[in-house]
Amino acid sequence: MNKTKWNKGKPPHVGWWQTQSNWWRWWDGSQWSYGASAHVTKTHAARIAKTKIPAHNAPNIEWCDYYPINARVPRVQP
Repeated sequence: MNKTKWNKGKPPHVGWWQTQSNWWRWWDGSQWSYGASAHVTKTHAARIAKTKIPAHNAPNIEWCDYYPINARVPRVQP
C-alpha cells in the first residue's frame, strides 16, 4: 500500500494539487485557490482557480504530489 506524503508550504510549481481536504486546488506560484472536486466542469474549474483563499488560511493547506494517470489535464512542470 502506498502511503500518501502530505506537504505544507509552496508546491514546486504552478498547477492543480490534491489537498488533504480531498479537494483539488490551483497553486498560481504565490496563492492557493478555493477547492474544486474532480468532477467539476472545465469552466467551473477555471473560475475556481481564479478565486483565491485568504492568505491567513494558506499555511494550513497540505498538498501531495499524487496525480491521476488519466487526468483531464496533464501535469506539466514548467
